[in-house]
Amino acid sequence: MTKDIEEMVSSCEKCMKYHNKQPKEPMQTRDIPLLPRQVVASDMLEHKNQHYLVVIDYFSKYIEALRLKGKTSRDVIQCLSEIFSRHGYRQTLVADNMPYNSKEMRQYASKCGIHITTISPTYGQSNGLAEKAVHIVKNLLRKECNLNEGLMDYRNTPISNFPYTPNQMLFSRQMLVPQVCRDVPLLLEKRQAKYKEFYDRGSKPLLPLKEGDSVRFKKPGEKHLAPAVVKGEHETPRSYAITDGAGKEYRRNRRQIHLTHEPFTTISEYLSEESESETDQFDVNLPNVSTESRADLEPTTTDTNVSAGLRRSARVRSVPSWHKDYVMY
Repeated sequence: MTKDIEEMVSSCEKCMKYHNKQPKEPMQTRDIPLLPRQVVASDMLEHKNQHYLVVIDYFSKYIEALRLKGKTSRDVIQCLSEIFSRHGYRQTLVADNMPYNSKEMRQYASKCGIHITTISPTYGQSNGLAEKAVHIVKNLLRKECNLNEGLMDYRNTPISNFPYTPNQMLFSRQMLVPQVCRDVPLLLEKRQAKYKEFYDRGSKPLLPLKEGDSVRFKKPGEKHLAPAVVKGEHETPRSYAITDGAGKEYRRNRRQIHLTHEPFTTISEYLSEESESETDQFDVNLPNVSTESRADLEPTTTDTNVSAGLRRSARVRSVPSWHKDYVMY
């Protein structure tokens, strides 16, 4: 009976249109890099009309922040080149789609041997480490302290639930004192497993989608869920390519996609159904008269004797019965 209820609700258009947000899935952790500078995450922030590029290393949690001249691909490439000139090219760069998914950025990454991994649009927690770095840099800017000095203090402070600082893990030194860090990947793995244990409380795995499934998702700027169909699975985990009724393609995380059992309708069929329903409604509201009588009801433009002035009503007005005991003036 429970299964029948679930199928009925998933087939109901109104139920799916106003469906609540889906529960979180168990955390899917990234592999711990074996060495520093192998994998980095990047994001941009805006503070007082100034744009900044933030880059953080997955191994050492070392943060770099540079002011951008603009938000174009060329501006981002210029800042990345400055960062890579100090520490060398990375193997993998995890970032948002824009501008990292642009043609110019792809050409730069191919030239430098960098693999760019983009996250699902409108799902920032897929790049959670970069979001955390943005939060740290933003707090430093809000406190109106010197950004370079603030980052220096951060790099020389042990990260949460860990014995080493970003400087120690990246350069094997604390300020000017050499200090070798041992078993860093193992300690990072234990730290990650602990965070996953707390995050997975109350989580629920969602069924994987396959090509052709009818789904619903929220379009940018809209409040309700719109129908779509799954086109295929993206190369990144839990990310799918879907197509709406107008044929426009979107990319969304599995948590943002609601699986339904309702038939998918293309936009042309939807518009034809709407026009038919409006025509039927118009015909129902019309009085039951013949075509000739409809023509008689329509005003003619050839009659010039029709008065255009206001006409007083000819309805007979009767005095209310309770007025019989009164003299009316």
